[in-house]
Parts: sequence; C-alpha cells; structure tokens
Amino acid sequence: MDHSQEFSSSPVGNHNNGGIQDQRYRDGLIRLDPCHVQEDPQSLAQPTRYHPSTGNDEITPQQIAMAAIEIPHSSSTTYITGPGVALSETTVSLPPILRLLFGLNGLALSLLTLPIMYILNTRVEVPLPYLPAYGAIAFLPYSLKPMYAYASGLLAVEAPNEETGSPTTFAESNANSNSQYRNGYRHLRLFSALLTCNSVCTLLFACIPKGGVIAVLVVAFFRGITDSWAEFCLGLTLIDHARARASEETSSPYDTTVSKLQAEAATAGNLGAWLASFVTCLLFAVRYAVAHNNDDGGDEHSQQLSGGVANALVFVTASMQLMGAFAVFLYNNGRLASTRLFVTNLVGGYRELRTTASAQFTSEDDTENDRIGLFTNHLTAAPTELDSLRDEESSHPSYSSLEDLAHNEDSLSSTSTGNSNSVSAPDIVSATSYISGTAGRSPTKLFHWILVVLLQCILVIIALKGPIVEWSSHFLWSVSMGTLLCCIILTVLALFCGKAKNGNSQQTLRVGLYLVLRNAVPSDSAIIASFFYSLFGESQPFVLQLLGFLGMGVGSLSSLSYTKFFSTRFSTGRPLLCLMGGTVLMASVASLLNIAVFREYQHTVAHAGTEDSDAFSPTSPTSTKLFLIAVLAKFATAFFEEWAFLPELVLATTSVNIPIVPPTEQSAQVSNHNRSNRQEDTGSNNEELELSPISPTTTASRHPSNLERNSSSKREDDKRIAMEYGTLVSCIDFGDQLGSLMAAPLVAALSVSRDNNFLNMDRLILICAVANVIVTIGLLPLLTHKKTPK
Repeated sequence: MDHSQEFSSSPVGNHNNGGIQDQRYRDGLIRLDPCHVQEDPQSLAQPTRYHPSTGNDEITPQQIAMAAIEIPHSSSTTYITGPGVALSETTVSLPPILRLLFGLNGLALSLLTLPIMYILNTRVEVPLPYLPAYGAIAFLPYSLKPMYAYASGLLAVEAPNEETGSPTTFAESNANSNSQYRNGYRHLRLFSALLTCNSVCTLLFACIPKGGVIAVLVVAFFRGITDSWAEFCLGLTLIDHARARASEETSSPYDTTVSKLQAEAATAGNLGAWLASFVTCLLFAVRYAVAHNNDDGGDEHSQQLSGGVANALVFVTASMQLMGAFAVFLYNNGRLASTRLFVTNLVGGYRELRTTASAQFTSEDDTENDRIGLFTNHLTAAPTELDSLRDEESSHPSYSSLEDLAHNEDSLSSTSTGNSNSVSAPDIVSATSYISGTAGRSPTKLFHWILVVLLQCILVIIALKGPIVEWSSHFLWSVSMGTLLCCIILTVLALFCGKAKNGNSQQTLRVGLYLVLRNAVPSDSAIIASFFYSLFGESQPFVLQLLGFLGMGVGSLSSLSYTKFFSTRFSTGRPLLCLMGGTVLMASVASLLNIAVFREYQHTVAHAGTEDSDAFSPTSPTSTKLFLIAVLAKFATAFFEEWAFLPELVLATTSVNIPIVPPTEQSAQVSNHNRSNRQEDTGSNNEELELSPISPTTTASRHPSNLERNSSSKREDDKRIAMEYGTLVSCIDFGDQLGSLMAAPLVAALSVSRDNNFLNMDRLILICAVANVIVTIGLLPLLTHKKTPK
C-alpha cells in the first residue's frame, strides 16, 4: 500500500497546556519518530490563543502546528525543519533495479567459472603456453573502459522534455522526478543491448568444438567486451544517480552518496556471486549424494564436472542474462512502476514528518494575515514524499542547510578561509565554464586512456610471446615491444608537459598512478587458487565448491559491513586514506593464515609418509583439521580483501571531477560558521594535508551543478565524467594484471610448482603480504599535498 499520500492533521485543541515547557530540540531540528503518527509536540509545548473551550480565535503563525506527514524511509533518524530552519541530509540507497542488475552481473561471472574451466582444460585442452595468452585476451576488454566511455556518450539516450521535446537538462531532471529518473538511467538502454549480446556470446561457449583454441580465444574476447561494457554502463548509471541525488539541498554530499552506492553495489554483486556458488555447491552435493547411494559404493567420476553439466550451466547463465535484458527493456518503457523503483530510499518503512511553523520573519511590517497565508501555502506545498524531501527554490525559498555543508574540512576551496561569505555572479559563471568547458575538452583526457590502452597492449604482447615466436619470429615480437614502449614514453611526456596547465589533469594522473602501482604489487592469489584446487578440486570438488560458497557469503557480509560502518564516514579526504592504509594492513595480516594452511598440509604429508609416497598426495582425501584451517583462512581473507578493495573503487569514483556550482551567500555563511565550530572541536588548522581526490573548487564542491545549461555543454560534461571514470577504473584492472605478471619471476625464483608440492609457498605469501603493506603506505603521500595559502 502506498502511504506517500497519507496525511493526518495534528490538532491543537482539547489539551491542557498549562505549565508545559517547550519541548523543541535546541538545535532547531524536529526529530522524526519511526512507524507511527502522533501529535506534534509543539501543539503541547506552547499555549495557544485559540482554544475550543474559550472561543478565542487569535492565532499567531508561530503557534500553528503543521500536519503530521507520514513518509517512507530506509535510513537512520532524519531531521526535517520548518520554514527558515536548515534542512538536514537525507540518505540515498541504491534503487532495486540497480541492485538486481549488479547482482545479476555477479551471478553470471561466478556461475560461468566452472564451465569455462571445463571447456579450457577438458574439452578444448588449451596448451599450457597458450593459457597466459587466453588470460590476456579475455581480460583485455576490461581495460578498454575509456573507449567504452566515448562510445557510451555517443549512444546514450536521454529522455526528451515533455513540454519542449528537447533533451532534458540536468537541472530540469532534478526538478521533475520522472524526468530525473529517465535522464539518470539513460545508460540502461545500452546496457540492455549489451546484456543481450553478452548472453549470445555466453551461449557460444557451449558450441565450441574439441580442439577449438582459436574459437575459444575469439569468443572470450567478444564476451569480455560485452561484459565489461555492460558493467561500465552500470557504473555510469550509479554515478548519474549519485549526481542527481547530491544536487538536492537535503541530500548527502556527492562523495558520501557515491561511496555508499558503490558499497551497496558491491554487496549486490557479492550476493549474486554467493547465490551462484550456492547453486553449484548444491549441484555437486546432489551428485555426491547420488553417487554414494549407489549399490557399488559410488562412481568417483560421477561427482566430477561433465560436459553436460557445463553446458547446462552455460544455458542457465545465458537465459538469466536474457531475462535481465528483457526486464531492463520493460523498465525503460515504464512497465515496471519505474517511479516507485526509482525512489528506493523511500521504501521499506515509514517515518513521521512533523514540522512546526517557526520561521523567523525579516519584516515587522508584515500583517498577521500575510503571515498566516504564507504558512498556509507551506502546509499545502507537500503533496508527495518527493516534494517533502526535495529542497526546491520555488517551494522553499528561505531554506538553508546546516548539516548539508558540515563535512568540508578537507575542501581545497580558496573560499574556505573564511574571508568571503558571498559569491558573485561572475564566480558562478567562471566555475561552471571551467568544469563544463575547458576540462571537458582537455586533450590530456585523451592521453590518459591512450596510456591505459598502450600499457594493456604491453601485457598482451608479453602474454603472447610464445605464440608469436612460434608463428613468426622473435624479431617481430621485439619490434612490437619496442614500438609500444616508444609510444608509451611519448604519451607520458605529453601528460607531464600538460599537467602543469591543468590542475585537475594532474590530480587525475596522481590518482591513476596510485591505483596502477598499488595493484601492481606481486600477487599470490593465482598460486593460492592453484594450491586449493590441487588440494581439494581433483578428488573432492564438493569441498572446493563449499569453500567458494562460504567465501562468497563472507564477502557479502564484508561489503555489507563496509556500507554500514565506512561508506559514509570514510568517503573522501584524510579518512579515506587512513581507511585504505588500515584495510590493506588487515588484509595482508589475514593472508598470512594461508601459511597455516600450507604448514598443516606439509605436516599431513609428513605424517602420512614421505612426500613421494602414495599415502598422501594432493589428490587424496584431506584431514578434517586441514579443512577447518582452510575454512578459517578463507573467511578471514575473503572478508578483509573486500574491505581493502572497496576504498580503491570509492577513490576512483570520487576522484571524478563533477560539475559544481558555488554556494549562495547564505550557504557560504552557514558553511563558514560550521567550519569554524568544527575546527574548534577538532583542533584542526590550516596546515593540515590536503587530499588530491577532492576537487579544488568551492565549499559546495560536493554538489553537482543544477544550473540551466544548454544540452551540448551537458553532453560535454557527461563525456568527460565517463572518460575520467573509465580511465581510473581501468587503472585498477591494469594494475591487477600487472601484479599477476610481476609474481611470475618471484614464483620461478622460489621454485614453487605442483611437482614439489608447492615448496616455499609460505615464503611467497609472506613476501607478497609485506610488499603489499609497504607499497600501499609508501604510495599514500602521492594523494596528498600541503596547502598553499593564497
């Protein structure tokens, strides 16, 4: 039942008000009590001149109790104030349609893991020298997100203005909930088409014949394009949603909003992967039970993954992707109650909105009738929950935001020094033209994604060294490497020559460099995965799937806890950097538990006999103690690795330069007042470190601009935002692949292999953990610089 239109009046009569003191909160805010409607305490707090028992009809505006309005909610306590009193922040949640799509993406990736492993190793039997080539080709599309950004800007469809028929501007979309929904979700049309193509590519995996090495490489490449592009469209939709919500005065800042949405998206993806792990685990459990219920004691091969099971999983995944694409198509055409799904942060419960007319009147010459008329307009100005929460200039011209500008202690604004309490019109034009014009057409943005693509090509050439040398010659491979290296050097020189002219370009370059170097640390994940597969996968696939199921569940709990405790408090600035350092340290310490698994494995081998004895081998049933230690290690590593990954994704998202508008004179005064009070409480000073992920703009840098701009300028903003976001996210993917390649010489130096039962793997784990902590902490200063007083 939709309660958004329900109103209940709060009577002011029939109460004995004698001796009752004012119960309003000292900060001027009226707290909203959950899940019920009750009388406004203001009606009891102050004696009125009107009482039914006396017949006195004198009424003052300050004594009118506004209607108690029941509105949905999904967050913690919210504060709503009367006219003239600051509106507080309202939290935003990820819409259900986006939760569904992120979850579907995680489910598809996880559900295809086993079938692809079977196709590569059993059906096609890809030669070992070609496996690195397959990895490089399959994951190359994930580093091409800047190209997807440019193409998405050309293919994005925006909803037209219902009155003029022209494309809806960002300001117009904020003024109308339906237009805002349509405009904010313009990438979902492209996502629906890509998801359909991705399902077709998924089906092609089941059609690959035996020995089809070239076929599997081609299918993997095109599926990677459709999958990574679709995932990128979801990221752009999330950013659009955060921009739209952060443009409202009652909303949280953009960085806080997008941080919370990214964490919720990760939780949805992990839940989808957890569901896929549950399906595969249940599948092997059934096959295991059927095999052991046979009279002959069970066939060991019947417990393994077969071609029929692999094809079935492929068909199920493709079918779910088609269903998801069809659901998005219906959603875009308004068949799935789009407006209700869009306002997800208002679904799930109800809070009472109780407001008392306690405005401060600036003119003493106003008549009492005028004042009563003003409050009558305010009483009838909130027909829906959207209008109640949105701070629009047309309906609430005197509202300001106290808490809305209270989190800018790390702002790089030159106006934050307190010497300017107002912003002139030329300042607004200058800031808007800078973001939407110069930065949008900067050639350095082009060099950013060119550099990412060239670096990715280097990895592909290195992975394809064996096939290239086999098919042609070593000279051709050397020439290709030399050409790419020269192009990379020229691109880096162009970037460093242009960064001095563009401060935002320098900021993006530093963040991108941090993300690449941070993830380029040698990674032991592939070796540990191979170790667990050798330990459990060959003889006990059900145990391996059970570990995966538990790991996905813990990952979901990790992202959920991150959303609750860290997403809003550590979204940008110094807190975010401290969180990155702390989570990486915890993840590195947790990874050391894999050493305990390895040591217990060695102890079991020694207890069973010599290492070359058949009494115990990687394919024999493992001990219960070893399994329990492996479960503990899986729990800890999956939980803290998710904590360590999410801040990087938040950093990449919040580092995108969002169009802003400087604050009004009233907002600037409130902001300076709050900043001075906060500095008195925290003891902060002007010599603290500034953090590069925050844009060097005004004190309202976290609010996207809602000024009227022409459609071409808005499209330039959208292209620039997509390009920056795609470049920074690609830096994470590129760093991961570089880290995997960096681990290869380390593995060779330590002589870690399956033949010697992963000897010296404990040393590899320790080296990778220590290097991870040292490199991360050493790179954090790259994101900071000292303040430069003006």
